[in-house]
Amino acid sequence: MNRRRFFHYVGLGVTVAACGGTQRLSAPPTGGGFASPPPGMPPSDLDAWRAALGAARERAIGRLRVYREAGKFPRNHRVLGTTPTFVDEHGTPCAVGYLMVRSGHQALVASIARADNNVYVERIVEGPALAWILRSGLTQDECALIQPSYDWERPPRPIEPFVPDDPAPAHDRLVAHFTALDHQLVDATEVSLDAALARLEPEIARGASIVQVVQ
Repeated sequence: MNRRRFFHYVGLGVTVAACGGTQRLSAPPTGGGFASPPPGMPPSDLDAWRAALGAARERAIGRLRVYREAGKFPRNHRVLGTTPTFVDEHGTPCAVGYLMVRSGHQALVASIARADNNVYVERIVEGPALAWILRSGLTQDECALIQPSYDWERPPRPIEPFVPDDPAPAHDRLVAHFTALDHQLVDATEVSLDAALARLEPEIARGASIVQVVQ
C-alpha cells in the first residue's frame, strides 16, 4: 500500500499514525500558546521567533502555490513502485526541494539528492536538512505531506527527446494534492507554529540566531 496516498489525509497538527515503522511527531495541546518561556528567556524572544517563523510559513505556502501552478513535477524513472524523488534526472525538484531552492539552499538540495534521492522527509533526524525544516515555519509532519511519492514511469527511449512541459500521468492528481494541502496548511497555521516553536525552544534557549529562519 502506498503510504503517500494523496487522499488519505488526517488533520495537520495532530498525531499521525506510524506507518512503515516511522512515528511522525505530534503537536502540543492548543489553548495557551507559549505564555511561560524557558527560565532566563524573555517572552519577547519567543514572540520574535514566532513572528519570523510565521513569515517563513507564509512564504512557503505562497511558493507552493507557484510550484503547483507551474505544474512541473519530478518523474520517477529509476525506482520500481512508488517512492519519493527529491530531484529527478532532468533536474526537477520535489515540492520540498523546490522550497529549499527558492529559499536560497540549492547546495542543500544537491547534497540531499546525492546522499539519498529517495529520502522520506519524516525520517530525517539530524543535519542541515533537519535544521532547514525546523526553521521553515512548517512542521516536519507538514513537510512530509508536502513531499509526495511518484509512481515509476517507463524512461523515454534514447531516440525520444525529453519534453519538459509534457505532463506526467499523475499530473492532475498532484495538482489536486497540492490544492488540498494549501487549505490544510492555512487552516493549521496557529497550531503548527506552536509545534514548530516548541521544537526550536531548546536551541533558542542555547542562543540560536533568529537570522537562520528560512527566508
